[in-house]
Amino acid sequence: MAPRTRLAKRRDHVLFDAKIKAVHWLKRNKRRIATAFHAVLRERHAVDRHRIVVEWEHVYERVLDATLVHMDEEIWGQTDGRVIELHDRIAEYGVCRVTATLAHEALHNTFLMRRKTRSRRWVFMSCDDEHEAMERLGLC
Repeated sequence: MAPRTRLAKRRDHVLFDAKIKAVHWLKRNKRRIATAFHAVLRERHAVDRHRIVVEWEHVYERVLDATLVHMDEEIWGQTDGRVIELHDRIAEYGVCRVTATLAHEALHNTFLMRRKTRSRRWVFMSCDDEHEAMERLGLC
């Protein structure tokens, strides 16, 4: 196995620091985050608070399990709702950028709502609604 380069070690260090900071930021701002997401759901879908569930534990798990990967696309991060992958070059921009991107990606697929439909199933917010709420938080 080839020795790890200094750049790879630096990227891992930045990611580790950003994970800790992102979890702290998310925990400290829980109420503010919930308020922004609830406001979007109320305005766009007339969904009351009692019909919203937040999966906070999954948010923290996703942040702590995030990985750096090489991507050909010019995006900072992506998630499938379970795993967060960050572009390996993002670490070059520092802990602050990585922290914000982790928080942004972690909040995807976190808020479930029960809509006034016949099935009354729990559904995740749309990506557009999530981005509207994150924009209000300064995470876009």
